[in-house]
Amino acid sequence: KAEINRNLLELTTCCRFMDALYKGPLPLIYTNFTTKWLGVWMLLLPFVLWRELKGSPIMIPITGLVAVFYFGIDELEHQIEEPYSILPIEVACAATKRCISEMLQRDSLPPSARKPGIGPEATSL
Repeated sequence: KAEINRNLLELTTCCRFMDALYKGPLPLIYTNFTTKWLGVWMLLLPFVLWRELKGSPIMIPITGLVAVFYFGIDELEHQIEEPYSILPIEVACAATKRCISEMLQRDSLPPSARKPGIGPEATSL
């Protein structure tokens, strides 16, 4: 019984942490500003390269590589700021439900002492 209480306390703590992450405000103005500034910077890069490379055609692949690199970092920034679009939350919830059901099946509590909606007889979330 103590193990179940400890596991439920840990589960509750994790759920509170995930909820705080989900409801936390994201500074979208920063993301929008950096994306726009990166676009302006990439538009001006060929002009700088033209002067530095004295019109060499090598500036085209250099500009392309720099653009792929920097816009890739920008996309990674968006994914880090909004992780719930790429995290498998449904899989984690199903695994948590299965773990709780297994703990309740091992528990020696009679069915009348269990809370409704939790356990093997519960309906899906």
